[in-house]
Amino acid sequence: MDIFAEITEENAALAEHLRKAMELLGKISELHYVALHSNAPEVAALSGDLMHKVRTLELEIKEVRSDIIKKPDPPAELKKDIVNHPPHYETQGIECIQAMEITQGTAAVENFCLCNAFKYLWRHDRKGGAEDIKKAIWYLNKYVELEGKQE
Repeated sequence: MDIFAEITEENAALAEHLRKAMELLGKISELHYVALHSNAPEVAALSGDLMHKVRTLELEIKEVRSDIIKKPDPPAELKKDIVNHPPHYETQGIECIQAMEITQGTAAVENFCLCNAFKYLWRHDRKGGAEDIKKAIWYLNKYVELEGKQE
């Protein structure tokens, strides 16, 4: 399996270098096997140190690979409304907050909404900016909606 198959064209040269590095690391691994089965403990010890470095490099290469993989844009319908109806909070047409209300009760979800609004306001200047403010407003509006249900 070619772990570099999904690399974008602009990163093709880097991918080729990474592919060659992985091949060399594989050859070093083969030499390590031979060294371990030799009768020279010094060679086996040096080979063990080298293999530790090889494993570290392999992990670094895979990390770089994941950074340069072509990631497809999400479909337009998923980009639509990340504040009011984030798609990752819905399963089979039921939003998480609806399931929470059913399983935990309206009062618990009201408290959850207040806590989430607080969280988004607290972090907005360090993380999400205006989007966090919009999310806080959404949770406050949801709180008001749920409070109206209990009256």
